[in-house]
Amino acid sequence: MRRLSKIVQQLDRALRHLGFPLPGLILGTIVALWTNSAEDLVRKFLGQVLTETQVLLILFLIPIIGVLAAYKWIERQQQHKKFQPFMLIPGKKVLILLVSRPESAQFAIDYHFVTHRTLEQVWLIPSSNEYQREFGSSSLHIAQDIESYCQDLSQQQARSLHPRIYRPAVSPATAQDTFDAVKDIFNTCDRKPEDIVADFTGGTKPMSVGMIMACLPTRHNLEYVSYNRNTGSHGPFLVDYQRSAFDLE
Repeated sequence: MRRLSKIVQQLDRALRHLGFPLPGLILGTIVALWTNSAEDLVRKFLGQVLTETQVLLILFLIPIIGVLAAYKWIERQQQHKKFQPFMLIPGKKVLILLVSRPESAQFAIDYHFVTHRTLEQVWLIPSSNEYQREFGSSSLHIAQDIESYCQDLSQQQARSLHPRIYRPAVSPATAQDTFDAVKDIFNTCDRKPEDIVADFTGGTKPMSVGMIMACLPTRHNLEYVSYNRNTGSHGPFLVDYQRSAFDLE
């Protein structure tokens, strides 16, 4: 039973990633198999040689066998095409950044502007001076440094790049502040969701939560830059999520 429970859990996870919740699939399977025609078919071919208890046991096992067969099929499919947790994001036209460390921000800007040559606009969301004791001072000066970096990069590449610092700076302790800021940027920049990416690498944890929550309802892309002390920055990686997998539909 423990093995079966583990299989069902893994099947549930795989199906949710594909956008199909397991309870609905099981219910549909049971309804399909527990029709009068299916029952009559079992009784017609096996009713003469098996007892009533054995026939009922077979009818009970049919849905379980269906679930196991579906699990094996998905497992086989995943062997051919494994889910990649570290997928580089395609180049975007608009990049929204939470500001703390300049290195990760500059890495993301270089990726979209220099490597993919798609970036046209950068929005920088700095933290305010609220709660300095807990979160430190405002990151506005870092945002200004990144803004200057964008302007210099634009001159070097001889291509237009428009950096903009979001004001007022958001509270580092309140996710709602960042949520409102990101939603405001979505409305202000007037771009299609597929042209925009929100990077939550920087900022405080509440700021990251606010950015993520702002992106989920509208399916805007999310990315992050990973950092390894020995090998430096990597990415930016796409955060691959499906609303149905998180019961957001």
